[in-house]
Amino acid sequence: MGCCLFDCIGGIVLTIFRWALFVFNVIFLVGGISLIVTGSLLLVNIGEVDDFISNDAEIGAIILITTGSISFLLAFLGCCGAIKKSPWMMNTYAGLLFVLFATQLAGGIVAFVYQDSLENGFKERLVNYGNNYNTEEFATKAWDKLQSEQQCCGVGNFTDWQELFVPPLEVPPVSCTCNEGSDGCGAQIPSNGDIFYYTEGCYTKIQPFLRDMVLSTAGVGIGTALLQLVAGLFSLCLANRFKEKRRKGSH
Repeated sequence: MGCCLFDCIGGIVLTIFRWALFVFNVIFLVGGISLIVTGSLLLVNIGEVDDFISNDAEIGAIILITTGSISFLLAFLGCCGAIKKSPWMMNTYAGLLFVLFATQLAGGIVAFVYQDSLENGFKERLVNYGNNYNTEEFATKAWDKLQSEQQCCGVGNFTDWQELFVPPLEVPPVSCTCNEGSDGCGAQIPSNGDIFYYTEGCYTKIQPFLRDMVLSTAGVGIGTALLQLVAGLFSLCLANRFKEKRRKGSH
């Protein structure tokens, strides 16, 4: 139906659509870079808490980087096809856009659904590793690294080491300690003298980051996917119009 409309309106609208496609491709360039940057930052940030995050999060980041790179390269294909008025390039471009659209849309939806699972899984691992602190080396190292680097203590707060984990500890680990007056420092245990601990729990501190990370990833993916769908439809119509013009020019 859209292509028949092209026939009625003529070359002016065709030119407008070509320029619209250029605008979309500029957006795809920016969107592709955004996906690459988002995926890279995701990998870096996950690396800071990777002992407590499932591998699915890393796979998601790699998929973001891959689709961003493909979107970046596809933008050049779309521009070349529009400039050269090449039907096969436009059809190829449209087909690849539809594949990317389906992939990124599905990925964005999965990210929204997965956010609660990611947060709950993170909390469960914190508790499981806490229960194995001092009995399993990997759990001890993971907790000490997390608390010292993120400047946090326990799951919800420093009292978890005495009240939540089994077996409990008499006092929180050394990795929970901090210098009085420093940011996030101020909790004390009366029976433990003048030693200060980080007041904020690790889950409480990191959970907002996890949620923002998932929502921003899903938003960028779905937004780019919808633009790719529109650009794909434009590309199909342009490809058919280019074919018709070549056919008429050959007679």
